[in-house]
Amino acid sequence: MDSPLNLTAYKLFDKKVLSEEFIAVHSLSKKSLIDNKILFDHVKKSKKENLRLRTEHWYPDYFYFKLETIKHLTWLTEYIRDHYLVECDHVIKNNSFSGIWLEKNESMNSHHHIDDWNYLDSPDISCIYCVDHGEEPCEVIFEYEYGRHKKRRYAVTLEKGRFVIFPSYLRHSITQNKNKKPFVAISTRWQNEFRN
Repeated sequence: MDSPLNLTAYKLFDKKVLSEEFIAVHSLSKKSLIDNKILFDHVKKSKKENLRLRTEHWYPDYFYFKLETIKHLTWLTEYIRDHYLVECDHVIKNNSFSGIWLEKNESMNSHHHIDDWNYLDSPDISCIYCVDHGEEPCEVIFEYEYGRHKKRRYAVTLEKGRFVIFPSYLRHSITQNKNKKPFVAISTRWQNEFRN
């Protein structure tokens, strides 16, 4: 009768992970007091006042709108921050937020959230929260590469009440809004806060 083999695992490599690309998807709790109607009206007000981050229509920032702080926006950012801490055991602080508004047939071109002229104040993590989307939701398309795998794409459907968290350097676009209703979202950007 053969005796069982006793194998000992040896650590041959000292492996270091140099970067981590991730996409985290979460839905807002139905028990949350965050009111999407109030957020919708808040972004609509900024659009009506034409508070765009950029006025040139060829830039993706054309579809981003400056927002003032209101209670429901504060609650949303706190919700995202707290859930990220629980899920990832990592503290993040809010860097900025803005509204996204896409009318019928509008889409947002590929972009990232890094300021090429100011890396220090650029965000580390970005989040898109879908406030409303009409009958047919849009998708956020992420572009990524690893090793010899080039020009890869990954899509996440932007449903009402869902948020998507990802590294700010990850290029992404939002597909065409095919609805009569506008697609409305909140974009929040975060920086890592390191504990002592």
